[in-house]
Amino acid sequence: MTDRQIDMESHPEPSALTVALSALTAFQGYVQQADSKVNTLLVVHTGGVVAVVSALAGRDAPVRFPLPTLLVMAGFAIAFLLSGFHVLQALRPRLDPPVPPSRFAITGINHLGLGHATGVDPAAQRIEAWAMAQLLAQIALVKNQHLARATPWTAAMLVLGVGAALLRSW
Repeated sequence: MTDRQIDMESHPEPSALTVALSALTAFQGYVQQADSKVNTLLVVHTGGVVAVVSALAGRDAPVRFPLPTLLVMAGFAIAFLLSGFHVLQALRPRLDPPVPPSRFAITGINHLGLGHATGVDPAAQRIEAWAMAQLLAQIALVKNQHLARATPWTAAMLVLGVGAALLRSW
């Protein structure tokens, strides 16, 4: 008997339901990772605004370069709005129930009713788990797409904010 044969006997193949639940768990992790990125961008976004407002407020001296400062601040505002839009879209909850309805979803148990809570065969659970995994994958994808769009605008916002503060300080 080879080592592989012994290993296969001691570790049987996982069931289809176990594989589906593992996929569901993995995609849930991807959504959580995207949410962590959203939180990071929110902190950077808010910190950038606070830094610019602090740098520009409270100065009694007239602005030496009014037109360039105005243009840089307009760029900052545009970058702030575009970045903020995508950050909010990534943050926005999505409560569409999976198809078919799944007892693994927040909204799914309401669609199935309590009568479906017991006596369910593993094949039905597997289908529901894969439906939920697919929904979580879609949510993670949308969140990451918005994060990818928000990141350059956030960077532009920060660069323009520093530029506005430098123009104001001269």
